[in-house]
Amino acid sequence: MDQEITNSIDDETVCLAQALFSESQFTHEQVAVAWSIRNRVESSRYPDTYCGVVFQKQQFSGMNSNDPNYEINRDIPILAKEWIHISLNDYRGRAAHRYEDAQVIAGNVILADKVMDTCPGATHFWSPIAYEKGVIDWPRWARGVVADCVIRAEGSKTLRFAFYSSVP
Repeated sequence: MDQEITNSIDDETVCLAQALFSESQFTHEQVAVAWSIRNRVESSRYPDTYCGVVFQKQQFSGMNSNDPNYEINRDIPILAKEWIHISLNDYRGRAAHRYEDAQVIAGNVILADKVMDTCPGATHFWSPIAYEKGVIDWPRWARGVVADCVIRAEGSKTLRFAFYSSVP
């Protein structure tokens, strides 16, 4: 996915790409997260734009000002343009390419047919890995609710993400 990052990407795609960049560095996880956000946009319970959903207070940890990576997550659309030609041996080069990939995923999910939803109807997700590392608490809304879909680490039983459609 070596597309040049351009100014022609609309604001909604940028907002979704920022959220994907902040939530995961793995493509298959970003796709599932993108669908969860799209499901919110299409629900009457949430804002009706990607930017509205992504920047809704306390919804996506990487987009909250108390997140340790907030500044890079907030500024990645600008930083990626500056960093895109830096070697992949440097974290800045890797970040620029991860954001570029997130833009492609965001655009694809926004335009995709609803039948492509990787976890139909899921509007909530969280990463138990962050809980295990002590970064976040187990979400109140997830207590006692069975996940509809999960993503495990490749070749492992380690749960990376859990997605939910039946959150009250």
